[in-house]
Amino acid sequence: MAEQMVGAFADAAVKTDEKQSLDVSKQLTSNTNASNISGDVGFKSAEEAVQEESLLLSYKDSKGLDDLETIIQRKKEAVDLSPMGLDRAEALQSLAVSLSARYRRFGELKDLEKAIQLDQEAVDLTPKDHLDIAHRLYNLGVSLSDRYQRLGELKDLEAALEKFHEAVDLTPKDPNRVQYLEGLALCFKERFQKLGNIKDLDEAMQNFQVVLDITPESHPNRPEYMYNLAAAFRARYQESGELSDLIAAVETNQETLNNTPDGHPDKASWMQGLAISLGLRFQRLGDVSDLNAALDEFQKAVNLTADDHPEKAWYLGNLGTALQEQYLRSDNLDDLEAALHNLQRAVDLTPEGQPSKASWMRNLAVSYGYRYQMLEDLHDLETALQKFQQVVELIPEGHPNEGGCRRDLAIALQDRYRRLGDLNDLDRALENFQKAVELTAEDHPAKADRLQALAACLQSRYHRLKDHSDLEAALERKQEMNIHIEQITFEA
Repeated sequence: MAEQMVGAFADAAVKTDEKQSLDVSKQLTSNTNASNISGDVGFKSAEEAVQEESLLLSYKDSKGLDDLETIIQRKKEAVDLSPMGLDRAEALQSLAVSLSARYRRFGELKDLEKAIQLDQEAVDLTPKDHLDIAHRLYNLGVSLSDRYQRLGELKDLEAALEKFHEAVDLTPKDPNRVQYLEGLALCFKERFQKLGNIKDLDEAMQNFQVVLDITPESHPNRPEYMYNLAAAFRARYQESGELSDLIAAVETNQETLNNTPDGHPDKASWMQGLAISLGLRFQRLGDVSDLNAALDEFQKAVNLTADDHPEKAWYLGNLGTALQEQYLRSDNLDDLEAALHNLQRAVDLTPEGQPSKASWMRNLAVSYGYRYQMLEDLHDLETALQKFQQVVELIPEGHPNEGGCRRDLAIALQDRYRRLGDLNDLDRALENFQKAVELTAEDHPAKADRLQALAACLQSRYHRLKDHSDLEAALERKQEMNIHIEQITFEA
């Protein structure tokens, strides 16, 4: 299962950056004319509206959630009472913000879908030359970005990018321009992660830098912008391997944290960012102090965050992943037990339907596999196998990680075959190894390893059944593997 763990910190970086980016954007979606939550169709300042929505997101008890439901109901009534025109657009946008807050709390897709519908209606009702049109386009872009993150459909990402572009183009001198530029940069970064076009990452970094250049040193949002720039440095490092980008990411993450006071609501997120960059530097340079520092930051972020916070599962999952890395270095069972504990909590706290549930489940299964290898307790192998099967069922067909997940399941089935001798396990392992190879692109770095695993499994069945077709197939797969290795060597 080492293939999956090679990119442990890299995977964690992608997950954390995506979640943080979307939440940062959503915190600022109230318009300067957001509808009053009292039930009257009155108005409040942008600062009051943002404070109201931030308060909603910070509630931790049942009363707070009851208040959110009350606010949504009152805003629905405000929409019903609003005539067509600008007043209705304002009421629609305000309701969309609260539905987005409820979506982030409970993960109900219908809330996000309704928010997108309302955001679009608000845009349609607002004249193109109106002062608020840019902000409403931005809100719609954020909602579309959220749906892209949930469903992975490129059309949502492209639509979000278009809305952010429009908002930026309409506001050459608007004080909110920095917010729109940030949304645009985040969207470019998302598209880079989806399609791998380095030009998108360059656009993202250019816009992140502009955001920082026009933001005063004392501005309260500056740490957020630095965090995003650090994440872009990390992404470029993972693409190019340039150590200078990784060093810049670590330094920018550290500066972000240094400039964030205790008690700041995003401090745990900034700790996560620093921990991920330190973890990547450990993998690159092998300095154990970087791994220890990363574990410390991951743990502090977990300790700072309540269990019902929507990001707690991410923090636990990243901590568990880092503890797996520590175990691989130390062979200390305590590290592995801690990884199992934190990854199980991450799975338990992640709502059904969230893509991250499969990610944490996969790492949890890997940890059970490691413990089986250490203690040879069959129950651990059975548990790992069960969870790998759940992962395969959870991820959409054709997902970029499906090949790796199929490989994990095949390895667990192969291990149980070696333990119990059930031919059905070997047959199922072959099916999944074959599927993993088919799902892996010809230029993917794991192609040769997966071909080798398939060949070895075919050879095992040949030894069991003496069917020469299995031996011939195994030799063919080895030839393919050698071709891939030669291509990689030649390109290097």
